[in-house]
Formats: sequence, structure tokens, C-alpha cells
Amino acid sequence: MDTSTLPWTTTASIGTVTFGLVNETDDDPSGGGSGPLVSVIGQTVIYSITALLTVLSNALNLIVLHRVPNCFDEVTQMILKSLAITDMLTGLFCTSLTSVVSILRHLQLNEVCAIRRCFCSSFVNISSLFVAFACLDRFLAITRPLHYHVMVTARRARITILAISIFGILVGAFSVFPSSRTTLCISNFSSNSSLRFRPSIVVTLTTFFGSLAVAMYTNTRVVTVAVQQTYRVGDEAVARGAAAVDAPVQRPKLRGLTAIVIATSAYIIAVIPWAIVSAAQMDPSSTISSPNVRFFTSLLLLSNSYWNPLIFALLSNKFRAAVKKTFGFKSEDVQNGNVTMSSIVTS
Repeated sequence: MDTSTLPWTTTASIGTVTFGLVNETDDDPSGGGSGPLVSVIGQTVIYSITALLTVLSNALNLIVLHRVPNCFDEVTQMILKSLAITDMLTGLFCTSLTSVVSILRHLQLNEVCAIRRCFCSSFVNISSLFVAFACLDRFLAITRPLHYHVMVTARRARITILAISIFGILVGAFSVFPSSRTTLCISNFSSNSSLRFRPSIVVTLTTFFGSLAVAMYTNTRVVTVAVQQTYRVGDEAVARGAAAVDAPVQRPKLRGLTAIVIATSAYIIAVIPWAIVSAAQMDPSSTISSPNVRFFTSLLLLSNSYWNPLIFALLSNKFRAAVKKTFGFKSEDVQNGNVTMSSIVTS
């Protein structure tokens, strides 16, 4: 890229940032001639709010996991802590830097673009793999309870977490290498016809779709097993005469199960649009990606970093009980026993 060209002289696409756009206008050849729905100030505010929510929600998550050691099994705690740290770093270094660059155009230089692209590529890939790892861990804990502690040991979990982290760092470093000369501060890999696609986007898309497949399969199986176990427990209670009284047998409300379903759906909503747009952009003649589409799909992808803590805080009694204990409130759910994966599903 030619660093002698001032970034604000390229009104068409200079605003595209890592995994998203900043201040792209209707001059963008792939934009279809429509102006941005959100102004530069609006984009900055939205990204800033997203970064703040990401940092605060995941910081709370880390505090809860640290202050309430019986919240999950050891391995599950390691995975969730790793995911929370990754998402918090996404808010600190990816989303925040996106917000800063969106308002300070003079920072949109080659070096800043490369740093932003490296951070976002690394953290988003690591986060998606940790999501898949967490789903697989939950799947084994629910469907293979007798063999879980044999298959999933702390040592294996640490090795897997380290391997995922190294992989994400390599993807981020690989994404820094340019695929062509350009004066555009674009890190969406192939946003304009003047850019060839970056090979790292293939790795990122493969990671996303692979983690999606794992999340969808494992969580579907977890939902099926949890529902079957719930009704089996109710039927056994009826058979033992527990329903002899006037009141019917009370089955678990499965709010935790609802949280799992919603969290999986949110992950799909966050990842799929960005993946489709990014895959389409590898074809320079594609018109599927407009500046507005790139902005909203990127915002969805980055927002996923704070969705999970909010979903579980709203729908999981056990998670709320752990939060109450963290802040010194009495919580009967946490004091009476461990908050295991199976208890969260049936809470």
C-alpha cells in the first residue's frame, strides 16, 4: 500500500476496518450507490458501547468464575475463563480500536490497519474455537457422565487451550501480510474490486463453519438428552406414587436449557451473516456486500463477545445465584451444592 496517500482522500472505502467498515460512502464500487445508514459518529458510539459491554460482561464473568470455585468443574472453568478472557481482549483491542479509528481517520495508516487486523483475526478465531471446545465439553459432561473425567482431563484441556491460542495468534500474524498493493485501509480481505482475497480469510471461514457445526450438533444432542432425562424423572416420580397428592408433579423449568438454545442461536446469527459476506467478497464482481451490510454484519460478529454472559444472566438461575454470591448476597442455590453442567441445564 502507498503510505504517501492520505487516508481521507479515499472517500469510497477508506473506512473499512477489521471485520467491518468505518465511514464507507456511496462511492464504494460494491456499495450499490446507497449512502450509509449510520453516520461516522453513530458508528463510533455503537462500537464504543459494544466494547464497553464486552469488557464489563466478561470481566464480571471472570470474577464470578474466580469467586465461586464450585460453579463448574475444573476443566469447564478453564474453558470458560479462557473464552471470557478472549472476548474481553476482543473488546479492549479489536472493538475499541475500531471505535477509535472510525472517528480519527488520520490513524487509518498501514501500520494501524495491520495491528487492528491482527488483533481481530486472532481473537475472533480463538473465541470461535473456545466456543466449540466449551460446547464439546458440555456435550461430554451431559451425555458421557461416567467417562467424562477420564476423557477430559485438566492436562488435556490445558494443551488444547494452548494449541487454540497458538493457532489464533498464527492466523492473526498471517492476516497481516497484504495480498496486493492498495491505498485503501481495508481489512475485510476482498471488499473492493481493487483487492484480491487474503488467504487468511479461508482459514477464518473454515474455523467459523467448523465451530458452528460442532456447536449445533453438540447442543442439539444436549437439548435432546436433557429433555429426555427431565421427562424420565417425572415419569419415575409418578410411578413411585409421588403424584398421589392433588398437586401435579413439578418438572424442572429448563431455563438453563433455554439459555443454551438461545446462546447457540445467537452465535449462529452473529457468525453466519459475516461469513457469507466475507466469502462473497472473494469474488471481486460480487455485489452482495454493501457498506451498510459490512457494518451491520461486523457489528453482529463483535457483539457476540458479550451476548453469552447476558443470556445466562437473564435465563440461568444458577448463574444468577453465582453472581449474587460474588457480590455478597445470600444464595440458597449455590450454598446447597455445586453448580454443575447438568444442574445448569435443568435450572
